[in-house]
Amino acid sequence: MPSQKIFLSILVGLICVGLSLCVSGWAQPPQQQEEIQAAKDDASEEIKPAPKDIKEAIGIYVFLGWIWISIFVLIYILCQKIKEADRIYRLKFFSSVKK
Repeated sequence: MPSQKIFLSILVGLICVGLSLCVSGWAQPPQQQEEIQAAKDDASEEIKPAPKDIKEAIGIYVFLGWIWISIFVLIYILCQKIKEADRIYRLKFFSSVKK
C-alpha cells in the first residue's frame, strides 16, 4: 500500500513537471521563438483593445453589472442558508435526544 502511494505521488509529480515544461515554452523549438521575437520587433503600431462602438461599451458594462449583482445575490442566499442552519442547530432539531 505505501509503495502505491509513493508511485502515484511520483507519477503525479512527473505529469505536473511535464505539463509545466510544455506550457512554459521550453518545448518550443528555438526557430519559433526567434520568429515570434522578430514579429514583435516588426510591429511598430501599438494596438489598444477597446470596444468598437458605444453599443459594445455599454454591453461590457451591463455584463459586468450582471456579474456583480449575481455575486451579491449568491452571497445573500449563502448568508440566509447559514442563518437557517444556525437556527436549526439552536433548536437541536437533529439531536439524538428527543423530548
